[in-house]
Amino acid sequence: MNNIQFQGYKMLLKFNASHSMTDEDGKHVHSFILKLYIRKENENFVEFNKYEKIIKEYIEKLRGNYLNYIFDETPTLEYLSLRFFEDIEEILSDTKNFTLVSLELGDSPIKSVKVGNEIIASRANLFIDSSVLD
Repeated sequence: MNNIQFQGYKMLLKFNASHSMTDEDGKHVHSFILKLYIRKENENFVEFNKYEKIIKEYIEKLRGNYLNYIFDETPTLEYLSLRFFEDIEEILSDTKNFTLVSLELGDSPIKSVKVGNEIIASRANLFIDSSVLD
């Protein structure tokens, strides 16, 4: 364990919600899967459970609801991914201990959108600074 370091947390949240692209006539339901990659920024002890609970409460407000009534813009997968990133980043902003690195939102087993400030190498589960790829 000489070179192994604690990197952060991966949260997986699932919820069902409906939306439509144009009007309520096209309303349909999705089973969303939300993956969050959260980096711990320092060695200070902080109970992550506090933030986990707040994030779960945020998602719980969406469960079973028609998303077009909740958001000002059409709730496409791309829009929801960016909006969730901003909102969850805000939840974590009251501490200097955690940073939301990446978020992945899927509405089917074969399609998802990934947004974030850094790329995550999924096989090794390491956080990689995207500037090294430029």
